[in-house]
Amino acid sequence: MAPVKIAEDYYAVLEVSNSADNETIKKSFRRLARLLHPDKNPGKATATASFQLLQRAYEIVSDPEQRRVYDTVWESIRDRLWAQQDAEKRQAEAAERKRAAEQKETATRKKAAERKRAAERDQAEAAKAEAERKRAAEERMNRREEETARQERLRFLQSRRKGYEIDIMEASRVVQQKKNELLKEENELKTLETAMQEVDDMIAAHRDQEETEEAEAQAAKLREQVRKEQEARMEQVMDELFGRSRRPNL
Repeated sequence: MAPVKIAEDYYAVLEVSNSADNETIKKSFRRLARLLHPDKNPGKATATASFQLLQRAYEIVSDPEQRRVYDTVWESIRDRLWAQQDAEKRQAEAAERKRAAEQKETATRKKAAERKRAAERDQAEAAKAEAERKRAAEERMNRREEETARQERLRFLQSRRKGYEIDIMEASRVVQQKKNELLKEENELKTLETAMQEVDDMIAAHRDQEETEEAEAQAAKLREQVRKEQEARMEQVMDELFGRSRRPNL
């Protein structure tokens, strides 16, 4: 008899307990065979392998000798398989925990990076807003300073304008006064000229008389005196109107 090759829990494959009788095992096998037959599962890739395992389990368990051998060695093999499965399970769980921890760490780093980027964006936006507020404040201050300077300049110009208007009014008054004085002087000059003409007429009337030379001398002396008085008066008027440094030459 060939040695029994044990790799699976054949009772579990047949869906019976290890104390089931042959009749129970046969019924379960037939039921499962109808369900797992490849012809009943044409689209299932593992249908053939599952059916062959079922046949192998029934072959071992339905034969009393092979079943006895199987029952003798299966308990120790089962414990080793369970230990192996348990180790594999723990290893898989450890791997899963490690993967979950890595995913969690990755997610944590991602969230931290996102928070950092968000904080940097908020900081940049806050800095931009602060710079904009400072720029707006500086512009308002500059506009106020410019407006203040403009108002001060306007007040200064208005003050200067009032001063100029007062100066012009005073100059106009002085000019009018000097015009009146010149008009008066002109009238006085006309009076003197009339007197001189009368003197000349007297000279002409008495030219043949002995007093002619004396009269002519007196007339010349009078004319010279009148001329000097006129020049002195004109000098005085020009100095008052223009000042000595700006007085035009006559």
